[in-house]
Amino acid sequence: LADHTRAQVYRPLVEFMHTLPDGVVLGDSDVMNLTSLFTNHKVYWHQAAYTERVTTGELLKRFMAAKIFFSNDVWFSGEPSVNQVFGSTDHCHEYKRFVYLKWFSDIGIEAPYQIICLDRDERRAAWEKELVTRAEEYAVRVEQKGEWKPDYKLDYLVLTGKDMVASKYLVNRYFTKIKEVPGAVVYKYKR
Repeated sequence: LADHTRAQVYRPLVEFMHTLPDGVVLGDSDVMNLTSLFTNHKVYWHQAAYTERVTTGELLKRFMAAKIFFSNDVWFSGEPSVNQVFGSTDHCHEYKRFVYLKWFSDIGIEAPYQIICLDRDERRAAWEKELVTRAEEYAVRVEQKGEWKPDYKLDYLVLTGKDMVASKYLVNRYFTKIKEVPGAVVYKYKR
């Protein structure tokens, strides 16, 4: 019941989203869940994205682009984020294939083979450390360059009250405010 009640808070946002041309939306985990359930829009990132037919490299790029705006969202920290990017980390034999080892090496993980088959808790801690390191490096690069660009199609950004800590510089530089609805602000991505 609590989830259904909370979802009603977003009703004005969902109703407004229906008036927009179909596109790809980036928002926090609540917005992404509701967008995928109640609109025709696609989502840039979703916490269950690892279940889709998509490369781990694409997942990481989408995750990093979204984390810049939603770093306070629980789905972008700790174990949930590790599971989102790496999927199930409980089957080390699946990750021994060359493609995974190469990809982990390409993103800067120095000893992927050693991490892959650690005890489950040690492995999750190691993945989390690696993911946090990559996210921090990405954020520093964005801040230093003052540039951010999604690697994949993006049309709308939705910020709710809890997301207003997002970088105002990036929001103002790359997005145009379309409308403020109760509890959220919807922006259009400037291409």
